[in-house]
Order: sequence, then C-alpha cells, then structure tokens
Amino acid sequence: MGQLLSITVASAILVSYLGRYASLYLFTGIMMGNITVYQSFITGLRVVLVISAVLSFIGVYTSLLREK
Repeated sequence: MGQLLSITVASAILVSYLGRYASLYLFTGIMMGNITVYQSFITGLRVVLVISAVLSFIGVYTSLLREK
C-alpha cells in the first residue's frame, strides 16, 4: 500500500510540474516540440521528496505513539 501511494503522489506531482508532453519526453525520449524539461523536473522532484519526508515523519510519529 505504501509503494502504491508514493508512486501515485510522485507521478501526480511530476506531471503537474512538467506537463503531459514534457513527461512523455523525459520518460520515453520522444520529443514533442521545443520543451525545457530538466529544471521543471528538478523542481517537481524536490516537492516530491519533501512530501515523502513529511509523510515518513508522520508515520514514524504515529508508530511511536502506538507503542506506548
């Protein structure tokens, strides 16, 4: 369940930052016009990592609360 959630969140954020055609170029190499992809990808990746870290800290906190 955790892998499915993380892949879904990451994909949704990256596609929202990159757009459909940039995502197609980045993951398949098929160029659809003149697209600047890499800076958008890095920005989206940073957002995904921050969200994943926050979700991980929430999971750790709830796990610690459950043991008491």
